[in-house]
Amino acid sequence: MIKNVRRRQMVKARQQELARAMAKRRPAMELALALFIPAGMCVLFFYIFQGPEPNMQPDPIKTYESSLNAETRALLRECPQSDGFDFPVGKPDAKEYFDMRPFGVKNHLGADWNRGFRDDDLGDPVYSVSKGIVSFTGNLGGDWGRIVRVIHRVDEDEYVESLYAHLRDIYVKQGDLVGRGQKVGTIGNNDGRERAHLHFEIRSRVGMPVGPGYSEDTSGYLNPTPFIQRNRSNP
Repeated sequence: MIKNVRRRQMVKARQQELARAMAKRRPAMELALALFIPAGMCVLFFYIFQGPEPNMQPDPIKTYESSLNAETRALLRECPQSDGFDFPVGKPDAKEYFDMRPFGVKNHLGADWNRGFRDDDLGDPVYSVSKGIVSFTGNLGGDWGRIVRVIHRVDEDEYVESLYAHLRDIYVKQGDLVGRGQKVGTIGNNDGRERAHLHFEIRSRVGMPVGPGYSEDTSGYLNPTPFIQRNRSNP
């Protein structure tokens, strides 16, 4: 009997100690709840009412650039929007010139522009077909000689590159911004290796190797004359 009374007294004393301890801790707990609940509500409000997610579509230029070297990527960023295309000789309509070897004939990857069957057109001006930025100039020797390459921005995420080969003179340098119909060089004969003419290409892939000039594989190459005719004026 005495043991039971003592046990009850001990339990009651323990309960009183716990009550006193909880009373001491209550202000701190109330403060924590006061801070936690508003913070939790703010987080919940943010996730529910933040609105639609932003457009995560990739930047078309960045996507296009991913396969190009740093130098070409920098040129793309500076490339102006094209305002249309003209022919590279006899501007704007290739007056008095003819395409001696059209695209696709004997696997030709470009157009060979002539004003005669001899060297009558040696030194005639060669024009950029559209606004753009010069991506390369130099004398490659061999079958190419002096060439100029120009990048043109046809649309927001569409670029082409024009190539002018066998030149006698070059009037631009890499990084120059050029206008539609601006003189970039003169017709040459590859230092006497060929009859004077302009070998001209338009490529749908910027930064390709200079290439062979002839191939059954036309990947990355456009038929220049139909392309120019379709793009005489851009909106």
